[in-house]
Amino acid sequence: MDNKIFIRRQLNILKCIHENPTLDIKELSTILQISKQTVKTDLMQMQNVMAKFDVRIDVLSNNTIRVWGNENINYMLKAFQSNIQFSVEKQFLLLMLLTPGFITSQEISERLFVSKSLIEKIMPAIIKKYPQEIKSVRRHGVQLIASQLEIRNHFTELISPYISGLDLDDEIKAFHINHFPIMDYINNDDIEAAYNAVQLVHDLESFSLTDESVGLLFLQLMYANYLRRTRTVDFGEDLTLVLKDNRQKGSYQAAAAGLCRISGLTVHDEIQYFTYMLLMLRKQSISDKTTYLSEMQDLVRDVLNGIKTELAIDLFADSELLNGLSAHLFTTVVRKDKLATSFGEQNGRELRKQYPIGVEMAVVAAKIIGERFKYKPSDEEIMYIDENKNDNNNNNNNKSGNKSKIINFDDIPIK
Repeated sequence: MDNKIFIRRQLNILKCIHENPTLDIKELSTILQISKQTVKTDLMQMQNVMAKFDVRIDVLSNNTIRVWGNENINYMLKAFQSNIQFSVEKQFLLLMLLTPGFITSQEISERLFVSKSLIEKIMPAIIKKYPQEIKSVRRHGVQLIASQLEIRNHFTELISPYISGLDLDDEIKAFHINHFPIMDYINNDDIEAAYNAVQLVHDLESFSLTDESVGLLFLQLMYANYLRRTRTVDFGEDLTLVLKDNRQKGSYQAAAAGLCRISGLTVHDEIQYFTYMLLMLRKQSISDKTTYLSEMQDLVRDVLNGIKTELAIDLFADSELLNGLSAHLFTTVVRKDKLATSFGEQNGRELRKQYPIGVEMAVVAAKIIGERFKYKPSDEEIMYIDENKNDNNNNNNNKSGNKSKIINFDDIPIK
């Protein structure tokens, strides 16, 4: 595999091994729901590329594995993230997001350079998967009918795995060359406007975004400009609902107005939308710790009490976890259920198998958060809580160069 293209399954194998290098072939097979032979074959095919990153994984005679250079696997995963294969289904969905009005199966096949028979084969399954978002009309084709919040979330969900946030302009051009001709739709002005706008956030002392969050903001700004050029944009009442009663929105509206001004998105709805985006993506600096500890202390206490009562696990003594959980809830609790998490079904199954105790804790936390904020968290949001409960501490490439420790519930011994 000298072309340096890993498929998602192979990246998942490496991720599992990196997180738990004591797993054997059978355990990997069970977690990823693939055959033992597939695990062995993938590991063998990746050997040459792994060697370039000083990583070596041997399969021993008893189906155990031996890992050298495990500390380098995470760096390798980041390096190959942009090379994940972009499936025909994802290309189909992205084309829908970039096409106003109806589009026929013939037009889809011509734009994606695949056979019409393949499109007609996969289309029913896609429509069934997204019944509230894609409409099919005989002799007209298919049309996207999702809300503005939904289509913008889907756009970033599809492309964000290929955008690290480090070199935005080059990364979007690489995506165009390797995966989908996105620059046939998004133009250089859209890219430049979005790039200039995210620089504003870098210059604001009150914001500290991870590279991933910068990438998401860049994609949102770029796509918003494209939508404004190609169709009528109507948010309906969605923005009113997501910002209602949010006491902190005022401090973010000025920043959102600056972003929109630089991007040419001067419509009031866009300022409101990017106010919400900043609330969702915010990563407060460590100097703001007192604020989020104070505002989240009651909710965190209720969550930890719930875990202690239902699971007999006492986490109150771990101050680092308390800080991390407080920061995570402070930065994500405003999400509610208005923007779906970009969490796939496969990832959810893997988390349930790898971290069953963590998932149980996340279920308890989601129940308490739902009761406090009067809504029912979806299964995807529960998985999001489990995987990302302390993500706001994880800015591995912050301005100071320091690396923050990630706290995982499953690393904590049960007393």
